[in-house]
Parts: sequence; structure tokens; C-alpha cells
Amino acid sequence: MLFCIVSTKAHAKVLFWPDLCSAPTLIVENKTALEKAVWLQKFSADELNETEYILTPKQVLKIDLTKQTETERSALMHFNDSNALNVQYNCENIDYPATDLDGAEVTYKNNPARHHKLWMQNTFTGPNMVQLEYRDAAMKLLKTQHLRIDSQKTLSLVENEIAWSFLTVSATNRLVSYLLDENGSSAPYKAVPHVSNPATDGAYFLLNSRAGNDDSFVVKITDLKLAEKARYYAAHPESEKIVFATVQKDHQGFNRNMSLKTKPLWSWSASEVTGFGDFGSTACNGQPQELEDRVDQWIEGIGRICFWNYRIKKELTPTEVSGRLAKNRTKP
Repeated sequence: MLFCIVSTKAHAKVLFWPDLCSAPTLIVENKTALEKAVWLQKFSADELNETEYILTPKQVLKIDLTKQTETERSALMHFNDSNALNVQYNCENIDYPATDLDGAEVTYKNNPARHHKLWMQNTFTGPNMVQLEYRDAAMKLLKTQHLRIDSQKTLSLVENEIAWSFLTVSATNRLVSYLLDENGSSAPYKAVPHVSNPATDGAYFLLNSRAGNDDSFVVKITDLKLAEKARYYAAHPESEKIVFATVQKDHQGFNRNMSLKTKPLWSWSASEVTGFGDFGSTACNGQPQELEDRVDQWIEGIGRICFWNYRIKKELTPTEVSGRLAKNRTKP
């Protein structure tokens, strides 16, 4: 069964964890004095099931994550402040903090006293190319490794050949990684946006909700007349219009969630902006995260977007879209 989750006031936070046990438990703590809602997402080969849980103030909820199928994977989504919840994945009495760094380039710092293992999960529904860079204490590159992880698959590695101090993990599409040891997992030393190389044969525009406080996305417009209209709407928000576009799989180097610090690339993009209007069909209405969660079904079925609550906010340069401006500035 599919549930449509709608938020009007916050970014969607999707949390992941290392899938290490056959019968693990997810521990979700509501740290606030307010009621909070979360959705457990279970992804299989061709569908997404979501179960809503309402947490009372200060409640600690334990969710059984036993898989129904071998290929099933899970995530937890919420629209709360990031400090409102404490989410831990418990495997054989070891707790692993959940992470929302899906799609970030992360760097880990080596602790020589511990035995490390890198665990990675491809959250893109297609093959993903991963680059690993091992560096010494002076940040001198020691080794570069390139790997392919197939759709929704995981991969674990142990590097014992070189004495590295820093390990940077990046990928062409969305990926979650964890540096594991005998005590659990280590938080990244640094998290920054993946750098992309957007084409320069069009104009890029940022879209966000009317209030401007939700997940955002970027469209590319190559038609000169439509680009001029987009610039007009960005400069005159009182004349705001819905953007109509066809969509395709893959970010194409430009479609990012610019609302988040690490500006992750979405798994989809607008293949062509077809126009602007005041009203749109319910079929193409939605939100960026909703499309992300159902990217294959959305593209093969609906094939277009007309998010009612989203408007053009401003024009972006290719350099801004590339993620280079924010490079080396963000730590989790």
C-alpha cells in the first residue's frame, strides 16, 4: 500500500543505517515535549510501502526491521527538526546512529586503535560508480579506488594495505556510507556536496515552495523564450506560476536539493520545461522527495511534474549548480 506524505513546513529528512543483521531493531526516541510523526519506508524491487508511527512526547519506539525479502531495504522519513529525534539501529546489542547524509561526499578520519570496515549502500535504482580516496595526515593522496555498486546493493571493504589517515567517499549517484568498527560506527570528519559538471547550454533556475522552506530542486531551460519568462517570474513573485516539465531519471549534473547543507543531487531531473500555468493536474502534483522515493514508477508512469506549491525563486549560475562554491565548508 502506498501513502502520500505531504509536508507544508519543513525539509524531508530520510534516515539510513547499515544493514548488518537479519533481525535488527530500530530505536526511535522523541526528545521533545511534542507529538511527532515518522514514516518507516520499506523499499522492494518494484514498490514502496510506508507505515506511519505517531510518537508521544519523550516516547522511545522500537521497530522490528526483520526483512520480508532478501532485497528489501528500509529508511525512516520525518519532517521534524533534526534535533527532535534520536534514531539508532541496534544490531547484536551495538547501536549505530542513523544518518541523513545520503548523497553527500564524506570524509572519515582513521583511528589506528580500531579495526575499520567501510560499508556502503547504493540508494540509487541503477548502477553507481564510487570513488575512494585514501590520504595521509598531510592530506597527500596515497591511493584512489573505483568501484561499481549495482542498484540498491551494498558493499563492505577493509583496507589494510596502506596506513591512511583520511578516507573520502564520493559517487556519481546517491550513496550512503558508514565507517564501522568493533564499537559501532564513526561519524564523518567532513561532509560536502558532490561536485558535478553541469552543461552551459541553458539557464538554471531554483524552485522551492511558496514559503521557501521546503526541499528544493533545479531545472534547466534551453528555450530562450521560456528562460525569459522564468526570469520574469523570479523577479516578480506576485505573478508566480506553476512550472510544467517532463522528467527523466538521473540528476544530469544539475538537479540538487539546494535547501540542504550538502546540496545532494536528486535521482531525477527535468528533461524539458514545457511551460507555466495557474492550474495543473493532480496526477503531476507532488513534492521532490515523493518523486525521489518512487522515481522509476513516477517516470515510467506519470512522466511529468507540475508541483502546485512550487515556484521559481531565482536563476543560478552553472558554478552554483555544480556544488563547487560550498566545497570544503560543511561539517555534519
